[in-house]
Amino acid sequence: MSMDEAIRVLRAVEVRSPWSAYELLVKTAVMRGRPVPRGQLELPKDPRMHQDVVLYFADEGRAEEALQAGASFAGGADLIPKVLSGEIQPTKVFSTPSLIPVITPKLARFLGPKNLMPSIKKGTVSDDIAGTIKATQGSFAWKGDKMGTIQAVIGRMHFAPEDVIANIKAFMKSVHENSRDPDDALTQRKSKKMNSVSILSVRLSSRQGPGIQLEHV
Repeated sequence: MSMDEAIRVLRAVEVRSPWSAYELLVKTAVMRGRPVPRGQLELPKDPRMHQDVVLYFADEGRAEEALQAGASFAGGADLIPKVLSGEIQPTKVFSTPSLIPVITPKLARFLGPKNLMPSIKKGTVSDDIAGTIKATQGSFAWKGDKMGTIQAVIGRMHFAPEDVIANIKAFMKSVHENSRDPDDALTQRKSKKMNSVSILSVRLSSRQGPGIQLEHV
């Protein structure tokens, strides 16, 4: 079914729930030895209902800088127990490089499965506190499971169909761009052609609606 048709079907089912979410389910083919796909992007129209809770592990004396830049919580190792206890429940976690050795032993297993552990690769470890927070405002991280399945809220029922479609296209572009085989990047750099992960299916659904397979995504 086309994206426009699928949106109309789901909106009819959720007619009394304007804040109900459109959810995208992307199944990919993950080959043995390759990492699961993951990435980060800012959708054209933000579907989130709540603002991010930003936690920045900052060097001594720089917590106020992080708070002024938009962090909800900022500090050093003293914040670790609050994260583990659930007193602080962040949706984004950043760190300055010097604090990574301090927080990793205690938080890696806790934040890792939630795709929240700061890392250089994800751009969440930086001395540029204000710049890092600003660059990721409005963005969200996505990650496939070990079977290569990716799930994401992609819109709300009250969104215009064109906004939902724009979000779907932006998300799928991110999936392709962040799921390339590293070997392809090395061997095909000169031709500037890279093979993306194989997409097995893309379905759009809602809380009460069916999962509708999308065509030409």
